[in-house]
Amino acid sequence: MPVRFGSGGGDSRRILCYGDSLTVGFCNSGMSFEPYGRTLATSLGKAGITCEVSVCGLSGRTAEEMISEKDSAVFTDCAGVDHVGKGLARILNDDATFNVVVVMVG
Repeated sequence: MPVRFGSGGGDSRRILCYGDSLTVGFCNSGMSFEPYGRTLATSLGKAGITCEVSVCGLSGRTAEEMISEKDSAVFTDCAGVDHVGKGLARILNDDATFNVVVVMVG
C-alpha cells in the first residue's frame, strides 16, 4: 500500500486517503475490499477533474496505534500478510507531492 486509482492523465491532483478499515473498504468479512478512494477518483473524473487517489487503509488499527506507528516503514493490518501499509509520516516523507490528504479513523 498505498493502492492507486486514477481518473485520467495530464496534470492531475494527487490525493492520499489514509485510515482504518473504512478507508481500505473492508467488507464481506475481509473477503473483498471496496475503498472509497476508487469512488472518489471515478466521481472526480466524471466532474472533469483529473486525479490520482492513493489509498492506505489499515484494518484493525486504532487512531492511537496509527499515531505511534506514524514513522513505520511497513506494518501489517488485521486482514493479513497481503495488507501491509506505512505510517502516515513515512508516506508523506517518501512522497511529498500530495495536494490533499484525507484522514479517516474511528
